[in-house]
Amino acid sequence: MNIDDFLTKPEFGGLDDYLTTEMFKTMSEDLIYKMFDVIGSEKKARDWFYSTNPYLKKRPYDFCKKGHELQVELILANMQYGPMD
Repeated sequence: MNIDDFLTKPEFGGLDDYLTTEMFKTMSEDLIYKMFDVIGSEKKARDWFYSTNPYLKKRPYDFCKKGHELQVELILANMQYGPMD
């Protein structure tokens, strides 16, 4: 079950707005739009942002919340261009 499955339930109606707002407060606008571009849509990007990443071993959200956007940016670059040497 992904996050959008929860967001369609009436009891979680405000969660959609909260998660989007939190995402914009947690990471830079440039990185957010890069994430949207690499992943393909805002909904997919938000799901990715709040899900554990196999390379990071944590959620991208956790890294950004602690001020470590660079790790998230590197993963997005790898997704977009392939692994860096």
